Amino acid sequence: MLNDSLLLLMLAADRPVLTAPGRVDVALVIGVAGLIAGGVVGWVALRRRRRQQADLAELASEHGFSHVRDAESLLAIQAAMDTVFGEGAVLLTAMRKQVNGLTLEVVHYRFPMYRVERTGEWDARHQEADDRMITLVRDFDAPLPTFRLMPNNWVLNTIGGKRRNVFINVEPFGWRNYVFGTERDHIRFIFPGEIQHLLRQNKHLAIDSRRDLLAFYHLDEAWLPGNFEQFADQCLTIATTLNERCQAWETGEKDRVVYDVFGPY
Repeated sequence: MLNDSLLLLMLAADRPVLTAPGRVDVALVIGVAGLIAGGVVGWVALRRRRRQQADLAELASEHGFSHVRDAESLLAIQAAMDTVFGEGAVLLTAMRKQVNGLTLEVVHYRFPMYRVERTGEWDARHQEADDRMITLVRDFDAPLPTFRLMPNNWVLNTIGGKRRNVFINVEPFGWRNYVFGTERDHIRFIFPGEIQHLLRQNKHLAIDSRRDLLAFYHLDEAWLPGNFEQFADQCLTIATTLNERCQAWETGEKDRVVYDVFGPY
């Protein structure tokens, strides 16, 4: 009896499952296509990570940055990014160097493309995210005014309102740059003609300013600026000039100097 039962089980195991014509073939095709798509996505992500790591290594070697590894500095950098973006940006790698008495930090971070949890939390393993780079400048000699500079466009002028732009009547700087903040006189003072001229054709650069922090980043698809050396020089020039102008503001020069924001640029 036992042998007969085993034989019946073996015969049943060898019998093909009856399905509608073509159903097994379609399922097989879908499964194979899914595996191929998953493999392509994984390969692209791996290649992108390797390219990013190579870009960062090149920056470190060619521009004299050193990797930031101590926990205290990394926490300070994360806090600075939270100040600019709110909680959500995840710090991946940070590099640092000192120039003109200022501290420059190039930060590689990951930011969620969208949020689905009501709490505002997100999990990078399950939600689409974008790898970006931001340059932080710190150790200023005088407090900076709080402002944000963005490439100007129709949406900003319509939703934000032209009058909100501190440089609404300054052309072409005000036409290319939407600068808003409550300390209007202070902001106008620290943007002299040479900085206006430098940003007269701005299309991608955004600048966030807090009391002891400047943050520079690009609003385009590239994770790194196309010409990082030019980008870094531009950031350093702006930061150095703003540092000098803020010192002048603190020492009372603002009461003696006529604003030059309406210069020839």
